[in-house]
Amino acid sequence: MNDPITRDDGLTNAEGVVMDHLVDAVNAFAKLDRQHPDEGRDFCDGICRCQDTLAVRIARRAFPIGWPIKDEAGNAEDRIPFRQDDVKAWLDACINVSRRNRDDPASRPEGTSERDFVCYVDAYQSIRTSLFGETLPSA
Repeated sequence: MNDPITRDDGLTNAEGVVMDHLVDAVNAFAKLDRQHPDEGRDFCDGICRCQDTLAVRIARRAFPIGWPIKDEAGNAEDRIPFRQDDVKAWLDACINVSRRNRDDPASRPEGTSERDFVCYVDAYQSIRTSLFGETLPSA
């Protein structure tokens, strides 16, 4: 993953070896006798697909937000894998704590007011509605 980039094309040395082999494959295939009029284009299409994949690796390194690097499970590197039910449970817990703090002055942290927690409840409910299309009903 930390292979240095010393090539002019943006590929790591290991990726460059793959690219060089793809070019060699095209050159070797071009020397074969044709058995079908479409096989040259078909072969080149396959090689181009491989080259596209190598190009995306450059994009992932340069723009990791838009082109994230993911593990085998499809989770982006350096990010927490969220599941929908976990996010909903977390939001629901935040809403319930905020409701309790809103409604029970004794439970509020020092220096906070009912209005603070009215805003928190509204904010968490807004997020919940945006993500799940519904608010958490009052208890």
